[in-house]
Amino acid sequence: MKCGRITAAFAGIAIALYAGGINANAYEATLIPVEKGIQLADRSGQLYVHILNSASFHITVDKTEPEGVFRYYDADIVNEKASGSSVYQMELSRCEYLVDSGRYASVYTVSFSADEGTENIYTMQFSVKDTEFEDVNGNEIHFYITAEPAAENGFQLLGDIEYEDDDGILIYEHHVLLQYAKQIQGDADGNGEVNIEDAIAVLTYYAGKSAGLETTLKESAVDTNGDGEVGIDDATAILMYYAMNASGLEPEWSEIFK
Repeated sequence: MKCGRITAAFAGIAIALYAGGINANAYEATLIPVEKGIQLADRSGQLYVHILNSASFHITVDKTEPEGVFRYYDADIVNEKASGSSVYQMELSRCEYLVDSGRYASVYTVSFSADEGTENIYTMQFSVKDTEFEDVNGNEIHFYITAEPAAENGFQLLGDIEYEDDDGILIYEHHVLLQYAKQIQGDADGNGEVNIEDAIAVLTYYAGKSAGLETTLKESAVDTNGDGEVGIDDATAILMYYAMNASGLEPEWSEIFK
């Protein structure tokens, strides 16, 4: 078994891996279908995303080649388990290897965001080695994601391990903490709750805008009726939502605007 690079933070994990090895096929992974119109020339690589705690993300996987950028995956991934992980698997073709230079002319980019269309929390590039020219029998890239809500998007790199298993499969494990700001409808100040302060923020914003003043507010979060405007109706709806929630009910915005 060959040794690659091992960070100090994961020396203990590495010892356990070398003692017993891992087998990705043992995971109960949900296979995400490749995008329509994209053809895999081979299946030299597998990308596994392990969500270790309850969370949901949007993932995209692009391949940059000399001919352009191609989107291979664009999907929502979620772990609804209170304890335990959910695993998602994506099939990848090898990257284009330039024999003359010994370098790769293509690269994959994986990006995580809290929701589709929102700003990326974390982006990383990697290559799937060509099994015809490199001394490997395949590639496995594992992302181990721990998630926590935060006021702003961010991440912490926890460590990584790269090694080759007994079957000649090159395995790369990447451990990262993703801090994500999940947008909650009606939450004007972004503190994770819908309350009276949010209604006041909407009224203040509306009054300032009506007076021609410079005002800032994340309109998409407080346009509760979806009419493209932020006004008194939205503030009233937020107050109703708060009152219902405080009474032990489970309010829905669609019910409030009936």
